[in-house]
Amino acid sequence: MRMSNACFYDACSGLLTREAFSFMVDHHVKQAQRAQEFLTLAIFKAERECVDAIVSADEWIVKELARLIRGAVRSTDLLARTADGVLSLLLVGIDYDRARCVIERIDEHLRRYYRPPVLRISVGAACCPTHAICADDLLQQALLQTVQLHSEPDPAL
Repeated sequence: MRMSNACFYDACSGLLTREAFSFMVDHHVKQAQRAQEFLTLAIFKAERECVDAIVSADEWIVKELARLIRGAVRSTDLLARTADGVLSLLLVGIDYDRARCVIERIDEHLRRYYRPPVLRISVGAACCPTHAICADDLLQQALLQTVQLHSEPDPAL
């Protein structure tokens, strides 16, 4: 049976589906362990500031954020929307220190090209095997290490 890209990619965003991304992370974690190589999972969480609360960013903002992240990483790095307002990026063959350099480059790229009036972008990263040796633990460690990249305050607030 032949499978189409529709099974692996979200039609609206062009990103990997959650299921496909999860499968690929599991595969790459196992491969990294066999080859004794590094890989790093980075998560980017976009939130909008409202008057009384902070809410997940809407679909358009997440798509635009994904487009800008793709422009700052290798074509072999995997990117998916894994939750509301959350993008996950798998950096294959990259250790934690090199991943921090990639995240700094992404931050510079975002500052240059993306200035919405009210947006918080937080990032967290975890490396296999440094922080975890399975996909679920890698995600949990990335979530625990989440810090805010930058915020563009709304002058009207």
